[in-house]
Amino acid sequence: MIRSWFTRAAIASALLVSPSLALAMTAEGAFAFIILNVEDGDKFAAPNDGGLASVTVTAKTPLTFEIAFASGDKPIYEITQTKPCVFDVAAKLGEGGNANIIFDMNKFVGLPVFSTEDNLIFSNECAIQVAQNGRCLGAKFKPGMLANGDFDRERMKRAIEFFKKEFCAGSPF
Repeated sequence: MIRSWFTRAAIASALLVSPSLALAMTAEGAFAFIILNVEDGDKFAAPNDGGLASVTVTAKTPLTFEIAFASGDKPIYEITQTKPCVFDVAAKLGEGGNANIIFDMNKFVGLPVFSTEDNLIFSNECAIQVAQNGRCLGAKFKPGMLANGDFDRERMKRAIEFFKKEFCAGSPF
């Protein structure tokens, strides 16, 4: 009983201090970190844009965030869990158009174990699809596409472990 109270108090304290942690404790927030490698308040180099880009969460349901680039572009990404462990990432890219990609995390395996390859691995060729036409995008995905593919591999492994334990077990292989 006392241990349970301390655990809840520690989590509540962390939530007050870190809004990013609060978002990561939702399925959508953990998914956003794993797939896009973004959290509220992040800043990352955007060499093609000539400066830093910053991430701001604008809504929690559905999880919506804006990325402000030095050029003034501000694409908006909206993440919705449409079915258990199936996520729709809607990208509103301004004049560049819109895109929706569906990720079936029921088929999510994780990072390669015996390789330094940084692609996320899925068990089925059609685990990632374009929503508008159903076109398959394959069974591998480079996380951190918004942050130039840069990410902390150990932190990513912990995030994947948390996501699989708390929200979606995925596929063993």
